[in-house]
Amino acid sequence: TAAALPAYDTSGTLLQPLRAGDARPLDAAVLALCGHLGNWDGAYFTHLTAGGYTVNGTSIAMTVGADGFYQFLFAPTAPASCSFQLTVTPPASHTFVSTIITPQSGGLSPPGGPTTTFEVQPQATAPNAPVGLGTQYWLLITAGSNVPNIVHNHLPLDPRVLPGLSISKVGDRQIAEVGDTVLYTLTVRQTGGAALPQVSVLDTLPPGFTYIEGTARSNGNTIADPLGAPGPRLGFTLGALPAGGQTVLSYRVRIGVGSQQGDGVNRATALGCGVLGGCLDPVGLNPVNGAIRSNEAQYRVRVSGGVFATEACVLGKVFVDCNRNSVQDEEELGIPGVRFYFSDGTWVISDVEGKYSYCGLEPRSATLKVDGSTLPRGAALTTSSNRNLGDANSLFLDLKNGELHRADFIEGSCSNRVIEQVKARRGNGEVRAPESEPAQPALRFQSKPAGAPPQATDSANQPAEQPRRARGGAR
Repeated sequence: TAAALPAYDTSGTLLQPLRAGDARPLDAAVLALCGHLGNWDGAYFTHLTAGGYTVNGTSIAMTVGADGFYQFLFAPTAPASCSFQLTVTPPASHTFVSTIITPQSGGLSPPGGPTTTFEVQPQATAPNAPVGLGTQYWLLITAGSNVPNIVHNHLPLDPRVLPGLSISKVGDRQIAEVGDTVLYTLTVRQTGGAALPQVSVLDTLPPGFTYIEGTARSNGNTIADPLGAPGPRLGFTLGALPAGGQTVLSYRVRIGVGSQQGDGVNRATALGCGVLGGCLDPVGLNPVNGAIRSNEAQYRVRVSGGVFATEACVLGKVFVDCNRNSVQDEEELGIPGVRFYFSDGTWVISDVEGKYSYCGLEPRSATLKVDGSTLPRGAALTTSSNRNLGDANSLFLDLKNGELHRADFIEGSCSNRVIEQVKARRGNGEVRAPESEPAQPALRFQSKPAGAPPQATDSANQPAEQPRRARGGAR
């Protein structure tokens, strides 16, 4: 018995068995080198009468099944020993002899008697070992009725170089709002092998994204709207693609209801085939049999609600309140360069007018804290509402869905020293970084006095107001 289980495919160093339906049947043939064996009449090989072998002159062959198994069984009347050459007629998708895993040089003459078995490989399945001893095989073997049975002589086949495709995808924006449009641009390239008679693109839009009719372009030229429009699965037909060529596909989508519940990721795959009508089934948009697939290209758009957003915004200002009415009057100055911290560590800086704003906050309770080290020297903030909770340097923010929340901080001393520092800051123009004055206290996030136990009640802990100089020099 000369047998092997099974013939297998080589892709680099990854070895995989041939699968059912991969290609046409594989022929494993034995050519007799013994000169006196010129007439195959069934005397030397069994299975001839059962139709298992095909005789052609001085060679005998069999066609393997889906598992790649081949075997040649000697009859008792066969010669005691004879040399045979193994050859393979591969399917169109593969080549033989393998150049990735080359056969052993010379011939195999197994030791032992006719009742023993010689294993070329220990396993009956295709090897998955690195190229070397774990993949060795012979194409020239000595076999016969007086020679050990040879098994597991696995024959590797190399895959042919098939046409290759690659695809990439970009959009004209990464952040968009509900109601916006996005322009997608896909580039399909032929990366190897022969030219492709037809190329199609299967594009899957994320939830809430819909194709805009009449916007498809191929290399700048208008093409038919895709199959499946307006989505979510779109099938574009791009035509032939020469070897080494590329096609640029572009189209627009509109972002609508439901887009915020999806991931915003668009996924596209290019397909090559010989079907002139396209490489996608027009009913189910499934690839046709034998179609060549590219990689999957992805592009993500982050969708915000715009006016329908659930995130909250906070805006406000810090100003000098000289008349203590908690309102910024015309002559009262905003303080530039003051830094504000949110409870999650995010911070913003007041501009040259003392104003600030920040959006994208979760609709829940938060805290906003003034960095006292960025206030003018001698500044004393005063409480503006019960949301200060007795600490003028911080505010509780009760944020609601889509709310534009106002949060002001008030400097109540209006001392000359503070006013002069504010004017100096405003004279420097627009703010690029937080201002800090020498000898300022460090930022503290606790309003309790230093050394107070954790269970102590918060106190105002505010600097004492400086007396205000009245107009005309009186105090």
